[in-house]
Amino acid sequence: MLGRINSIYWPIYWPIVVKVPLAVGFLLIFLGVMVSNAVLTKLSSTQETHLHHLSQAYLDGISTAVRPHILRNDAWEVFDVLDRAESKYETVRIKSTIVTMADNTVLAASIPTQYPIDSKVPENIIQRFAGTTNLIIDEKIGNAWVVRDFKEGKLIVGRVYAEIDFSEQLKVRRDTFWALTVMTMMITLIFASLGYALVRKMLRPLSILDAHVSNVTDGDISYITDSEMPKSKGELRNLMARFNVMAQALKEREELANLLAEEEKLIMLGKLASAMAHEVNNPLGGMGNAIDTIRKHGDEKGIRERALDIIERGLAGIANVARATLATYKGTDQQEPLSRRDIEDLKFLIRHKLERKDIQLIWKNTIVETLSVDVTATRQIVLNLLLNACEASPPGGVVGFSAEPMNGFLAIMVNDQGEGIPDAVADQLRDARVSVLPGAGHGLGAWTVGTLLARHEGKIEIDTSDGYGTTIHVYLPLREMKRKSNAAA
Repeated sequence: MLGRINSIYWPIYWPIVVKVPLAVGFLLIFLGVMVSNAVLTKLSSTQETHLHHLSQAYLDGISTAVRPHILRNDAWEVFDVLDRAESKYETVRIKSTIVTMADNTVLAASIPTQYPIDSKVPENIIQRFAGTTNLIIDEKIGNAWVVRDFKEGKLIVGRVYAEIDFSEQLKVRRDTFWALTVMTMMITLIFASLGYALVRKMLRPLSILDAHVSNVTDGDISYITDSEMPKSKGELRNLMARFNVMAQALKEREELANLLAEEEKLIMLGKLASAMAHEVNNPLGGMGNAIDTIRKHGDEKGIRERALDIIERGLAGIANVARATLATYKGTDQQEPLSRRDIEDLKFLIRHKLERKDIQLIWKNTIVETLSVDVTATRQIVLNLLLNACEASPPGGVVGFSAEPMNGFLAIMVNDQGEGIPDAVADQLRDARVSVLPGAGHGLGAWTVGTLLARHEGKIEIDTSDGYGTTIHVYLPLREMKRKSNAAA
């Protein structure tokens, strides 16, 4: 209840009669900011252009007058030129002018006490023109600096620096900014007040509609009466009429939803049955292959023992499928670890597929010790991927497989030489919630792999292209595991 009360202080829970005027106000503020920025930008550009023209005119005059004196290194004549320039260029508001030689040694300055003859121009002035521009404005102190080089051919023989008072122009900018700000705030306040009054009147029918919608949410379906509807025809009256139509259809939709829910249960049961049949058929193929081996080579003890072991493990795999299904509905998270042998046996479960299509299997299993990853889920993932790779590869093709522990994960790789995995199946491998109907040899296995990866927080990477095969990388996290109890208990 306390969370419900506190939530009303968030803007998202405010009534629309408040939010709309506020939105209008914010839009006007935004518009005012944009207009103010455009005006100030244009004003700044105009001021800087005007300053540039005045400063260039000043530098043109100074350059013409002092050039011959710089070549003769005549400081007194330069002083005379600077004195006469102060009265001639009063509109530029020059604060100081420095005339230097090519090495930035002061030849003469309008303020000789600050910039003595034969001294070096201060480094902070030189650094201002480290770039390509010859006009620098320092808004903090209200000054601008300009520079002009004196050249004889391509050789620089001197330079003139000028400091200009830019404070008046900056004051104009500030005054303009505050004027625009005050005007924007006044317009915003006026329009927000008018908006509140108008919206409150216009949205009264919506308040009525909101009350009826709240009743529907609480399970009480009530119709909007003619007396509650606006007298004039328009969007709101039409909206209320549509609400009455939807309210009338709501009960019918609820009945239909119940029917669809029952059908969905049947579909899920069918999908579960198909999945179990698919997972049981996989070890049955290997067991059938083992039985054929016993019939042909049953006299050899080693071959017979190995074939019987495959049959035993195949039966255990079928039991694991039943146990895993039962455990899913019982909610257990107990698991068995994975050994090297659990992976090696999968070669024999797919041998019938390999021999039927004359496929070469390149196998790499670097698992040495038991790993803390669920054996049943891992075997189901690997077996489904290997069977799909065999199905996708052409006769005489190559299927590759590798399994190795890597940085806290069991890294599994399966590749084939098929035509490329369909996008829909790739999406289902990444997310089992994607719906793909089984068919054409794919669909159910992808759903199984996607489901197991999601359950065990695994990751999958798919590299596929038409006509160049598919490479799938699966990463299952290694973690502390709980031992299984008897699922049938």
